[in-house]
Amino acid sequence: MTTKGYGGFLKEIFGENWRRLQKEATWIGGMKGIQSYLSGIFVIQNSTRQALIGQLRFVDLQGLGEEYLKTYVKRVNAVTPEEVQATTAKYVKPD
Repeated sequence: MTTKGYGGFLKEIFGENWRRLQKEATWIGGMKGIQSYLSGIFVIQNSTRQALIGQLRFVDLQGLGEEYLKTYVKRVNAVTPEEVQATTAKYVKPD
């Protein structure tokens, strides 16, 4: 998979490649690009007071805790190909 941002990743998942996601962790070469994209978008989306207030409201309504916004980027960047493989195998069913 090439680094095409979030949309490219979704195409991989919803295409025939979901089978490969379930079996292989090593193919996710573009994962660092996707993580960088998500991290950057998160920072940009929270760059105004109004946006930050909206995020704080979301965190409160969802009960995500005080650390959610502080640790989001770190947690996104900590996801491994093996975790993607395990999650795909668990939740993506061919039926």
